[in-house]
Amino acid sequence: MVTGMSVTAPPPALAETTAAAFFDVDRTLLAGASGLHLARPLRQRGMLTSRQLARALLIGLTFSRGGSDHAQMDRFNDGVRELMRGWSRDEFMSVVADELERRVRPMVFDEALERIEQHRARGERVYAVSATSEEIIGPLAELLGLDGAIASKMECRDGHFTGEIERANHGPEKAKRLIELAEAEGIDLTRSSAYSDSITDEEFLRA
Repeated sequence: MVTGMSVTAPPPALAETTAAAFFDVDRTLLAGASGLHLARPLRQRGMLTSRQLARALLIGLTFSRGGSDHAQMDRFNDGVRELMRGWSRDEFMSVVADELERRVRPMVFDEALERIEQHRARGERVYAVSATSEEIIGPLAELLGLDGAIASKMECRDGHFTGEIERANHGPEKAKRLIELAEAEGIDLTRSSAYSDSITDEEFLRA
């Protein structure tokens, strides 16, 4: 028996961290605005009027052609939110399930897919990160075999979109949610990569 000696417990093992790659979606992972590629089938389902369809296509064309700042992104998001107001979430998800592979998947850039494979070859996780609603970005990430997605959460009441955003994923909020995911998943952001087409993602890229 040994007396007069204290035993110090070993320090807890550090959680293993990993690197990851984060891809902005619209105009980075794919051409144009992912949600607006679904405008025509939404019109066919009666969820958009002919006038709303024309407006949606104009919004998409303007977004696809030019650069954007925070004010332009806010106007774009306001237009999309207004279009979604009152839609049945279940019906919208049905359109996404039926049309995503046919209408959105072909718009994904080959170069982006090649870069995704490069990260996977290094054993890194890959995530889609977008201001678009999680009802689109989540299924798109799954379709592309990604590890997950961070996207805007739209407010729903009684199964219908209110036109409000419950939790945004744009500007500083995009960086904040990236950091939250990294902490939850054991991702080392100092070893990770991020991709975007726009200065509006400066905070996201810095994070």
